[in-house]
Amino acid sequence: MLIFSIIRQNFPLERRLIAVINDKLTLRALRYFSVLAQTRHFGQAAERLNITTSPLSSNIKELEQQLGVSLFERNSRNVRLTAAGHALKAECEQLFKQLDQSIIRVQQVAQGELADLTIGLISTAFWSGLGELLTAQRQRRPQQQLELIEASPQQQKKLILAKQLDIGLVRYADAQQIAPLTARRLTHEPFMVALNAQHPLAQQPQLSFSQVAHHQWCVFNRQNSASTELLLAASQQQGITPLALKSFIEPNTLMAYVAHSDNVAIVPASFANQHWHNLTFIPFDEPLEAGLWAIFHQPSLPVTATEFLNHLT
Repeated sequence: MLIFSIIRQNFPLERRLIAVINDKLTLRALRYFSVLAQTRHFGQAAERLNITTSPLSSNIKELEQQLGVSLFERNSRNVRLTAAGHALKAECEQLFKQLDQSIIRVQQVAQGELADLTIGLISTAFWSGLGELLTAQRQRRPQQQLELIEASPQQQKKLILAKQLDIGLVRYADAQQIAPLTARRLTHEPFMVALNAQHPLAQQPQLSFSQVAHHQWCVFNRQNSASTELLLAASQQQGITPLALKSFIEPNTLMAYVAHSDNVAIVPASFANQHWHNLTFIPFDEPLEAGLWAIFHQPSLPVTATEFLNHLT
């Protein structure tokens, strides 16, 4: 990489490879060259490097011998770069810039600032704005790797305690009473009622439990979501019990079924932002929370995960 651009046109392949793999070529020699190339003066370069001109001169000569090229034209007054010298100067600038960035990255990793994050999520997390949250994080930490694992809330909780996930992303209902885990809200989101466009209730400005109680509800499987229990508990507090429940695992399947039946579904408002055929969404007048929450184990939360959460909330 560093040497090819200087000698690829002047030497046969065998000699080029020998020059590249020569273990006597050191970063120190390249640093000496780089400073001299910037100052164009042996005395000034030696002063900047905190050495005398003698080791500087000998290192430059040795570097030229190793590369088989002249890097400078010298006279009593000036030090001028040759064409090869100009090429090496540009290569060194890129090399040392990359080296400095690599050292900073290593230090940041050691301090936990760039450690990779493993995040669990439910299938509808992106519907609630997760994509925007992740984009913002990537802009802050472009070199950080985020591994996303889709899993049910119960699976996420187990993986967090097993230290296989740093953070889980679930709905509000699944972020309650989860000790020893901790929860933090990421988004605020109400519920809406989803029904097919020809449903008798489709023209209502808003709906309540009493209005949808006489219709079968399409709900999420209770093992995969606590939202069903949240809705049932809230309705029973008002003395209302739905006609019947039909359970689904996949959100897309639930919504497709509602679109082709007389059933209703009470779902997070972000579902309405997706493109559904033959579905309409009516505001739900019950003050129930359906937003996205982060769950984690505070004692074992990495520094980088804490930083991630602080920017999200």
